Amino acid sequence: MMSVREARAQFSDGMAKVAYGAERVIIQRRGRPFVALISMDDLRKLEALESEAETRKVARAQALAAAAAVREQILTERDGAPLPDSADVIARLRDERRRMTENLRPSSIPSSTVNRPSSNMLTYIDLEHSSALTDPRARAEHQQDRRYEQALFAELSGHPCELLVLEHEADRLDRIRGDVVLLSGLSSDFAAHAPETLARMEAFIRRWEGPLIGFCGGHQLIAHAFGAPIGPLGPLAPGEADPDPSFGPGMRKETGMMAVTLLADDPLFAGLPNPAVFYQEHYWEVKHLPDDFIYLASSPACAIQAMRHRHRPIYGTQFHPERSDPAHPHGWRLLRNFFEWVGTLKR
Repeated sequence: MMSVREARAQFSDGMAKVAYGAERVIIQRRGRPFVALISMDDLRKLEALESEAETRKVARAQALAAAAAVREQILTERDGAPLPDSADVIARLRDERRRMTENLRPSSIPSSTVNRPSSNMLTYIDLEHSSALTDPRARAEHQQDRRYEQALFAELSGHPCELLVLEHEADRLDRIRGDVVLLSGLSSDFAAHAPETLARMEAFIRRWEGPLIGFCGGHQLIAHAFGAPIGPLGPLAPGEADPDPSFGPGMRKETGMMAVTLLADDPLFAGLPNPAVFYQEHYWEVKHLPDDFIYLASSPACAIQAMRHRHRPIYGTQFHPERSDPAHPHGWRLLRNFFEWVGTLKR
C-alpha cells in the first residue's frame, strides 16, 4: 500500500486520475498510464492535499499581484513618471495606497522627513538550498519571490539591493557590497547545507558590525550563531489536525497570517497595533534567547517571535514581514521602521 507521503513524492509534478476501483488506481504521468496501489481513503486525502496546495498557490499569486500593483504606484509617485494605465486604474491604485498609508505611516511623520539609510547598498542573503527547489515550478516561484523581495527592500529603503545566494556564493561573504544585511527564510533544513558553508555564515553573523535583520530561518540562524539552540516546535498530539501536511508533516507549525503579541516598546514596532498580524510559515523555533538578546514579541505557539541584540544593531523575526499584502500591511510597516531605524543609527 502506498502512503500519502510516498504518493505525493512520486506524483509531485501533477497527476490525472483515469480510472479507479476499490484498491487500484490508474495514474497518467507525463502521458504514460501505469498502475499504483493506493487505497481510496488515501486517494481522497491526496486529492484534498493537492487542492489545498493549489488554493494556497492561487492566494499567494493574488497577494503578490496586489503588492506589485501598490509597489508600482509607490515608485511612480516617488519618481514622478506617469503610469501607462488609464486614469481609472491610477485612481484606484491611489485609493488603495491611501488606505494602506493610514496603517503604514504615522500621520506625524511627513514622507519628506522620513530617515533613510545613508548606505549605498543593501545585501539580501538567500539561505534557501537547491534541494528544496528540484521541481521547476518551485524553482521559478522561488526566483520570482526573491526578485519581488529585492524590489520591496529597495523601495522601502530608498537604496538598491543585491542578492547573495549562500549555497553558491559563500565566498562573497567577505566582500559584500551592502552595509545593511537581510537574511531570508528557507524551506529546506539547515543540514542540507555543507557544514563549512553554515560555519562560514555563522562566523559572518558574529563578526558583522552593521545593521542586520533575519526572517524565519534567518532569525533562527542568528540565534544559533550566538549560541542558542534551535529545533522543531514538536510533534502533533495524537488526533491533532495537521494544518499543512506538505510542510513538516506530523509537526506542530504556524502557517498563514497570524496574530503576534508585541512585548516591548521598540522602534521596530512604531505605529503598529498590538497584537500585530504577520505571515508565518515555520515548524522550527529558537528554543531560548542567546546571551545579550531581549524578547520583543511572542505567540501562543512560539515564544520567541522577535528578538534584538542589546548592544549591536541586530534583529530577528520568526515571522515573514516581507510577505505582506494590502489587507495585512503590518510587515511592510515593520520593514519601513527597520530602515528608518538604520537611518537614525547612521546620522
